[in-house]
Amino acid sequence: IRAAIEAVDRGALVVVYPEGSITNRPDVRLMSLRSGAVRIALETSAPLIPVAQWGVQAIAPAYEGRVVLGRRRRVTLLVGDPVPLEDFRGLPSATAAAVGVQRLQDTLAAMV
Repeated sequence: IRAAIEAVDRGALVVVYPEGSITNRPDVRLMSLRSGAVRIALETSAPLIPVAQWGVQAIAPAYEGRVVLGRRRRVTLLVGDPVPLEDFRGLPSATAAAVGVQRLQDTLAAMV
C-alpha cells in the first residue's frame, strides 16, 4: 500500500484489483473486496474510479494458464463515476476503509 500511495503522490495512475484475486466460481459473482484501493484513495484524496469488466473469463479462463483463441468474444469494460469517499475522511481509518469498501462493492455490483 505504501508504494502505491507514494506513486499516487507523484502523480502516477495506480490500478488496484480490489478482489485481490480472480474468481473460479462458476457463476463468476463479485468476490469480497479488500480495502487497499479505498485506503489509497482516502490517504491521497485521489479519486477512486470503479471499473467493471465482463467477458475476459471467456478468453482467459481462471487458473488455466491458457488463452482461448479462435472466434471473437465480447469483453465489456464499464468505467463509473468516482466513488465518493469525502464523507468518511473524519472517521477512524479502519471504519472509513470498511464503509468505503462497502460503498465500492455496492457500486461495482450495480455496474456488473
